[in-house]
Parts: sequence; C-alpha cells; structure tokens
Amino acid sequence: MPILHDMRILIHTVGNADVGSTSGGNLVARCAALRAMPRQDAAEKLQQSAPAESGGDPRPTPLVAVLDREKGTTDYDRILLIVSIPQDENDTEFTSDLGPIIKEHLSEEWTYGRTLPADAVELLEIKAPLSSETRPLLGGWISGSAGAGHPLPDVDVSFIRGSNGAGLGLITAAIEAGTPPTVILPADERLDLSRQIPTPESRQICEPLKEIR
Repeated sequence: MPILHDMRILIHTVGNADVGSTSGGNLVARCAALRAMPRQDAAEKLQQSAPAESGGDPRPTPLVAVLDREKGTTDYDRILLIVSIPQDENDTEFTSDLGPIIKEHLSEEWTYGRTLPADAVELLEIKAPLSSETRPLLGGWISGSAGAGHPLPDVDVSFIRGSNGAGLGLITAAIEAGTPPTVILPADERLDLSRQIPTPESRQICEPLKEIR
C-alpha cells in the first residue's frame, strides 16, 4: 500500500447512479451492455443520470459532477471506489463489475473530464453498502496508508442518495482516523467537517452520525 501523506483522496461508493439510473434493476446486465457498446457510447452512459424526481433535464452522474473542472473542483491524487460483491447467484445489483469499468474510464479524459493513472484508482470491496462494512474498511485503509509520523491524507467523501449507510460509515471512519473529511452532498454542497458547521439542509444528512458513533 502506498504512503499517501500530504495527498487528497476522493472516496466514492459505486452505485446505479453511476450508470444514469435510479436504484434497483439489473446492474449486471447494464455492465454487460457497457462492455459491448463502443467506447464513446459507454462514456456517454457514464456521464448522464436519470432526470430529477421533480422532472426536468437529466443531471450529471455523481463522479462527473464531483470532477467537473469548470467548477474549479479539487484535483485528486487518488480515488477509492467502494464496490459491493455478489451475495448469492441471484444477486444482480452488486457493483464489483461496474467498478473496473469506471476505473478504465477515469484514464480517458472525455468521460470524467480529468484523468488518473491506473495505479491511482483503487477498488475496495464490501459485502453491502452499510456503515458496518465501510467504517472498518476505510479506517484500516487510512491507518495503513499514512506513514508513521506523517500527516494523514485529506479526504473527500461523495455522499450519494441510496448509499446513505455506506456514506455514513466512510465519514465516521475518517473522523475517527483523525482526518475529518469534506462531504460532497448530492446538490454539490461541500461540507468541510474539520471547520464548517452543517447548514440546516445538510444537517439532516449528518444527523444519523450520532447513531453510529
């Protein structure tokens, strides 16, 4: 594991939103379709989400929104993609097939607007998008990646609807490790937990942290 002190990392829980869909459905079939279509067509599928619940135009997928250069967002030294593994032969909603596809497209600028080398994108596996899975996983990863006596990496966590449990576990793990993260909320509000008091709108998302500390 590389020593990542003085770096900024993005942690993203992979899900249906990354292929432009709401939760549910056969993610295995969607991944097979992505693999079968031309590269540029697959890139477009990874860029555009389904329309908002209230109607209107489609929105960018979560990673496109987070990595949008035009908004002046942070350049990351490393990205961790949290993926779930199948629980049985009938499971069609696991994300461990989608993670490698996203990793490949992160090396091509036309998909996400910026590129990272393959060794700067890491896949971490969980059984389910729950805080009980992500909290120890990230806690162990941070403690192993920070060299003794060196500053901890700066951490951003993308907080995605549909993966609240996973997101809360990631946020809690980072706080416990001593590196309070910047939380990127669905409306692209950025909440720096090291210095910023949550707004009334974001406080409702952070409230469940009290239940898992």
